[in-house]
Amino acid sequence: MPSSGGKSRGMSLEPNSSSWPLLGLPHTGCRAKYRGMGVGSKTTTSLGSSASELVTLVVTTSPIPSHPSLVLLRTLLNSFRKHLVDFENYNLLLVCDGFSRSDGKDQLCSKEAYQQFLDSVQELCASGELGNCQILELKSCHGYGLALSAALAEVVTEFVFVVQHDWLLVKDVDLGPVVNAMDLDATIKYVGLQSLTTLDYARRMQLRYNLQLPPDRHLCGLRLVPQLLWYDKPHLTRKKHYLEVVLPEAKMGVFQNPERRYGVDQMWPKLLHAENLEEEHLRHGTFFWDVGAEVVYHLSGRKLLAVDEDAETERSLVGPGSRTHVPRPQLEKARRLVWCRNRHSDFYIRCCRQDHVHRWPCSSKSQRPVWPLQGPVLRVWRARAQ
Repeated sequence: MPSSGGKSRGMSLEPNSSSWPLLGLPHTGCRAKYRGMGVGSKTTTSLGSSASELVTLVVTTSPIPSHPSLVLLRTLLNSFRKHLVDFENYNLLLVCDGFSRSDGKDQLCSKEAYQQFLDSVQELCASGELGNCQILELKSCHGYGLALSAALAEVVTEFVFVVQHDWLLVKDVDLGPVVNAMDLDATIKYVGLQSLTTLDYARRMQLRYNLQLPPDRHLCGLRLVPQLLWYDKPHLTRKKHYLEVVLPEAKMGVFQNPERRYGVDQMWPKLLHAENLEEEHLRHGTFFWDVGAEVVYHLSGRKLLAVDEDAETERSLVGPGSRTHVPRPQLEKARRLVWCRNRHSDFYIRCCRQDHVHRWPCSSKSQRPVWPLQGPVLRVWRARAQ
């Protein structure tokens, strides 16, 4: 990662050749830019270093329907600024997957739209809006798993905090205590942030699979609950663990990901049928930080679509089967965010800029409001409106 200070500069990056055999692909090339802010650190670890010196934020992005809009990336960064303690001092590595697919399938946006998005990201980097940022652009489409592998080749810190572009922070997060816990207990190899998937996790594992989770770990003021799967959602782990354990065992191909290849295909069958679940789980060391509430929220990038408020076609897009709509960045006074709960439903949420609900979704059977998306959607919209 670059040192702090100085202007942004462009340079050609060659990924570490020793790590590229893990990708199963020849080097496709990339470009990068840096931006340093030179702000002092605040969060310290048990080793005396700040968490921002030991952790690199790795954010992955790829073509989605909302491109060339930057609204999703900016919403993610806003959630970092609001909820990630000492965010301004972390090094950020943004890896942008390539556009051209080897299988010939269409992407979720046009090549021109994605290139415009990439150019806009480079401008944000040069302006300093992305903070201490390095941008890694891949020339061809690798998929999440191999794009992450390419990014890890550029990381020089011991730890990585991995976030996909459509996972937002909705509660405050301090990575310092998590780093401390992983330093104090070597069996903790992965710490995920809590989402809806891990709420009431122990009871769900007991009811669905008749599995009694191993004991929780209580370290550095954290409650770490054993997690029986490697999830790709936001997590902290060591770069070394990714490169030496997860990626070699996952043996990912193009368009694959660690959650499927390592978590579902390898971890889960072993843990499900283990004679000694606690002992088998220690081999993987996956935990989540249990705070009793949702900390990260998934705003599906595949269902995100930026539209002009005055577009003639907008009326036909709002309603049954519509996608999620977010105003483009240049339309700062846009008034609404529309969320379609699923493609087959006949109800949706419209959130006004004045921070109140204009229309609640209603089930055609009960005619009662459907509430699950209320809090997260409002939080996302408020972050965008600010």
